[in-house]
Amino acid sequence: MTWSPVGRSVVAAMLSLVTTAAYADQAEICYDAEQPFNSPPPDNNRVFNCPTLGARTVPQIAQAGWRIVKLNLVTAGNGARNQLLIRQDGRIFHNGFE
Repeated sequence: MTWSPVGRSVVAAMLSLVTTAAYADQAEICYDAEQPFNSPPPDNNRVFNCPTLGARTVPQIAQAGWRIVKLNLVTAGNGARNQLLIRQDGRIFHNGFE
């Protein structure tokens, strides 16, 4: 079977759309336990609770393939909590081919 130049262009355009549509990043917000306002900043032993990962430390989050984007201190009740924004880079194909 011989493909015309127009046919090749159409197939290439369709494949690029499928690949682009399958590429997606994921981001989540994690929190640690409420601390007094004068608590020291978090260290590598501080546990954060994340929707997908559950309870993990920062090194464990990184080992799971997530990137730390930002750390914020937010008020909560009578103290403060650390809010950790994490991101996992998307995969081109979600069927096991990366």
